[in-house]
Amino acid sequence: MNAHRKHNGFTVIELMVSMVAFSVLAIAVGSMLYYGWLGWRRNTDSVAFQRDAMVAMRVVEHRIRNASLKPLSPLTVSWSPSQLTFASDDNYSSSDLAFDGGVVLVPGSFSVQSNSVGGIAVGFALRNASDTDENSYEMTIYPRN
Repeated sequence: MNAHRKHNGFTVIELMVSMVAFSVLAIAVGSMLYYGWLGWRRNTDSVAFQRDAMVAMRVVEHRIRNASLKPLSPLTVSWSPSQLTFASDDNYSSSDLAFDGGVVLVPGSFSVQSNSVGGIAVGFALRNASDTDENSYEMTIYPRN
């Protein structure tokens, strides 16, 4: 007698299946957004790190080239993890290169040596503050003629 009765609405099973499907979709979209943001942040940090390294290399090159123009004023270089200091006897080349909070000089990595053809070989390594990225840099600087 009651076999042909119409039911209005959803059953509990249909509601549970739709909730599980919606939850899986929401987790997938949330994961994609999170990992996309994480990749963007890593890339931004890496670009900032490379920019700071390039600035450091240019300042080191400039200071050494200017000091090598004045053979009577030898250049003295001292360093700590957060700062390089360049000074000459006449104080013309005195300056500090302080790294921002995100980049530090790797202890023991800074070296300055003369080579056999009149150039100065400079090497150093920089590391970001979170220790996830470290790069070594080397360059040979020749005095201006």
